[in-house]
Amino acid sequence: MPRKNILPIAGKPMILHVIDHLLVTKNLSGIAISTDDDETIKLVQNHSDKIQVLGKRSEELSADSCTFMDLVNYDIERFARYFNDFDVLFIFATSILVTSQYYDQCIETFVKCSKGLLMSVTENHQSPFLSFVSKGVGIEPLFPDKFLLPTKDLPLTYFDCGCFYAFNLALMKGLEKFLDLTPITPLVLSRNMGIDVDNFSDIEKLNEILGMR
Repeated sequence: MPRKNILPIAGKPMILHVIDHLLVTKNLSGIAISTDDDETIKLVQNHSDKIQVLGKRSEELSADSCTFMDLVNYDIERFARYFNDFDVLFIFATSILVTSQYYDQCIETFVKCSKGLLMSVTENHQSPFLSFVSKGVGIEPLFPDKFLLPTKDLPLTYFDCGCFYAFNLALMKGLEKFLDLTPITPLVLSRNMGIDVDNFSDIEKLNEILGMR
């Protein structure tokens, strides 16, 4: 979905929902937008003079193949140096259902675990320990040692809902994977809060949820 971050949701571009929640979040050194889109830059700068863009990110970091770790290693540092703060709250523009109270909680929690990674998660509504895996002909339990346990005895599991991460950039840079930064502390969100916007049915779902609020 080209330029999905500025598609209108409930009458307002998606990214502005996120920005409005951040504008009332406590204890932020500043708000920065990483983008290669001129219209997005104009939109956010007209919305608030508290938003920093610092120019467009490089073309190499704007390709579909660009990963989260590419941004960590090659783009975020310019913002960290501008704000003189290397503790990063990295938020995806599609996280429009996450309100400031969760960001406040995230920052408060991160202060206590700043050596590792804090990430937004939801609880799995079905335990992965009850999964089956295909084995040639037929299927078999993926975790046979746990499959016959009472459900109440199965470990609680979480799903990365892709809304936000908090980390220290100096500790994160150079790692192969962001999950290598440990310990990992979860901040649990409700199941409907993290919606990965991949198509227009996801847009319709967000409009429906916001319309019910």
